[in-house]
Amino acid sequence: MALATANHQSNLTGRLEELERRNQLLEAEVQRLRVYKDYAYTDALTEIPNRRFYYERMLQEIARSRRGAHPLTLAMIDLDFFKEINQNVGHRGGDQVLKFFSQFIRANLRQEDVLCVLGGLVNFDTGVRVEDEWEFAKGAAAAPEERYQVRPIAQLAVDAGFASRQEAEAAGVRVGTPVVYLPRSIELAAGRVAGTAVDDRAGCVALIALAEARQGKPGPNLHLVWSVQEEHNLRGVLPAATTLGPDIAIAIDALLACDTPEVADRGDVELGGGPTMSMFSFHGRGTLNGVIPHPALVRLMEAAATRAAVPLQRSAHSGLLTDLSYIQFAGALGVACLDLGVPVRYSHSALEVVDPRDIVGLVALLDAALDGIGPDLELIRSP
Repeated sequence: MALATANHQSNLTGRLEELERRNQLLEAEVQRLRVYKDYAYTDALTEIPNRRFYYERMLQEIARSRRGAHPLTLAMIDLDFFKEINQNVGHRGGDQVLKFFSQFIRANLRQEDVLCVLGGLVNFDTGVRVEDEWEFAKGAAAAPEERYQVRPIAQLAVDAGFASRQEAEAAGVRVGTPVVYLPRSIELAAGRVAGTAVDDRAGCVALIALAEARQGKPGPNLHLVWSVQEEHNLRGVLPAATTLGPDIAIAIDALLACDTPEVADRGDVELGGGPTMSMFSFHGRGTLNGVIPHPALVRLMEAAATRAAVPLQRSAHSGLLTDLSYIQFAGALGVACLDLGVPVRYSHSALEVVDPRDIVGLVALLDAALDGIGPDLELIRSP
């Protein structure tokens, strides 16, 4: 019996020690998560709460103000001539000004006040009332010169929560692993859709719908080819074109909608205004290529748009290319080419915007154009 008691006490002691060890591990993990949370909510330069913290705290303060019917105040501070400081003494000097000013403000606030950095603008919430917090959000937008600035690769990072390189590699993240936007789609007002890779997905939808529409109809041989390699080297469809030897190649892609302020000076293509025909494209950096559409195909599409009662928009842009840039030179006589697409806002961003009615119009346009292709369509350009 004494031996059994001794064994029981020994087992109990071992369990207590194991529980203590696990408790220490849990406490260490909690502390590590607290550190990560601090990093996520703290501006690295000024070491005060950042934009993410501001938005979460602001919602809490607004709710508390409404619940308690007490005033809430929001103040924003903008440093005058800050751009000149960066130009005259460099960005490091500008960083020092931001750090000093932020610490100065924090040192002169009450304990209950909250200080945040919002995109380079310092804002503090002192339990104050603001009639329309949206005005503040608009004022905190990026400066025009920042909006078009391309960040060097060294300044870009993706935080996936790993604590070490070993953890990342164990999860399958290694050199060369693609980093892409999280796939999603959101329905917007008037049936419009925002999502990732809409420029590619809209084209795929159009081709599938076109295949369904052409079932049982007479007309030319039709090959539908999908590729997204134009995002990398503009030659993703070239093997198919070399094998098939087409007389006509039509690229289906996104074309820039110019009905938002930042691109209003680049054309008059509108979202919801119908499919778009590219009349000129050119890219001079590295690729040095472009497409001027075949005149016969332009006339074909214009006639098809009239028959199908589809509004047809026109686009002419530099800095944009499709696979047709190289397909047009395939074969002994080349290939008659034309770029068609649907208007897309915010191209290549995490949330592109498209109007499904433009896709429907594009399918109707292509269907009518295929009906119009006969043996009398002349594709040889006169000398």
